[in-house]
Amino acid sequence: MTEEYISELLFHFWKEEPEDRAFQIFTSIVEKGLLLSRGNRELIDRFYYKRKDGQIDFLEAVQNARVCFTDIPQDKFSKHRKQYGKCAVGFSRKTILSWGGCPAWYLPNHYRELTLQNHAGALVYGLADAIKFIQLVPVLLKLTGKKLIYNDVELSENEANERFEFAKQSVLRVSSFIKSMSKEADDHYYLFEREWRIVSGIRSDYYDNPFKKLSDAEKKELVSARPEWGKPLESREPRISAQFSKEPLIESFCFFNGIPGQETASERIEKILVPTQQFMERDKEYVDKNSDLFKKGGPLIELLE
Repeated sequence: MTEEYISELLFHFWKEEPEDRAFQIFTSIVEKGLLLSRGNRELIDRFYYKRKDGQIDFLEAVQNARVCFTDIPQDKFSKHRKQYGKCAVGFSRKTILSWGGCPAWYLPNHYRELTLQNHAGALVYGLADAIKFIQLVPVLLKLTGKKLIYNDVELSENEANERFEFAKQSVLRVSSFIKSMSKEADDHYYLFEREWRIVSGIRSDYYDNPFKKLSDAEKKELVSARPEWGKPLESREPRISAQFSKEPLIESFCFFNGIPGQETASERIEKILVPTQQFMERDKEYVDKNSDLFKKGGPLIELLE
């Protein structure tokens, strides 16, 4: 039953044109891993809520860098590929889960009187407040000379700061899986994308940080292809614009190439989807020449009809 509605392969898509750029994205995934990025301007999720004074206001959710996948079955890709392109790499659901991936949490983002769907905007507002409050606690402790007591143990300043940072990053990561359900109208447009995400900022007591910062050369290359990535984050909300008004968007990007010491991302690719026979031949030649970068026998390469 689940095979009809949910795919066991989760695909990451990108645009097929221009072909050289699309092929470059493929080789970058193989050689460096998956690029985690973040949205800007109209791509930032926006949620409406009703203030206590009765006015309708909005809050925009700034999220950690992430990379996205879909679990739409392959025979139902027709609309998805029109929006996101005809190039894709597919990984098993187990692989994405082992990498800390989870489904996006779609929340209604349009205000409706006399309904409870408006809890979503209030929830996003509360998460933003939670981060502010966490940041205030160490300031208050310093002002009062108090120590943080955690599980009946008094923590040093460094230990307390580690706890505060962990709590803050946890709230940020929860926020980073939230996605608005609709675009301009309350039409549930995004819900049908069936998105999964791997989000940066995962903490592990067992592995080194799996998220690699970009080199200056990598930043330059990406900004050359997408100039908007070299500009600061632009939000419709003044609070966010002020907070991120200086740092270029590219500074928050990173690569994920699997868990350190285990198989790389390319070794976990199960299937490659391509738009044309010419593209297929190009990918096959690359896979054959670099067989050591892929799983034994190589991934399947198919035309995306």
